[in-house]
Amino acid sequence: MKTIAVIGATLTGNKGAASMLISLAQNRNQFCPEGCLIDCLTIYYQEDKKFNFYDDLNIIKCTPFDIICIAMPLSALYYLFSWITPIKNILLKNKVLRIVSKADLVVNIAGISYSDGRGLILLYNIACDIVPILLRKKKF
Repeated sequence: MKTIAVIGATLTGNKGAASMLISLAQNRNQFCPEGCLIDCLTIYYQEDKKFNFYDDLNIIKCTPFDIICIAMPLSALYYLFSWITPIKNILLKNKVLRIVSKADLVVNIAGISYSDGRGLILLYNIACDIVPILLRKKKF
């Protein structure tokens, strides 16, 4: 069974990202005939959990603080020290890093991530891209 980690999407927040996430959940068998589990790292954990009607869609809490202040620096350490197994294992105790690292594919559906005037939200969008890159994951 394949695993897809989704970053930058919610079921209850941005409706464009929500529609992309729902489409991915509904059509997962078309591109993963052997089965597919989707782990959605969402900033609206409580709300999204209520509206998750898909068996193979896991809703996982990932606040902007979690990804910017914790996962992004830890992923930089992972990039530098992943060849040292004990350090790698310690870093993968972080939930976000563990989910991204075990995924066969990471999908960022944050929408208009890099448009002008995003302000501080831009840092969140950068973190959503840099974490999988530093973990050397296939990213779409």
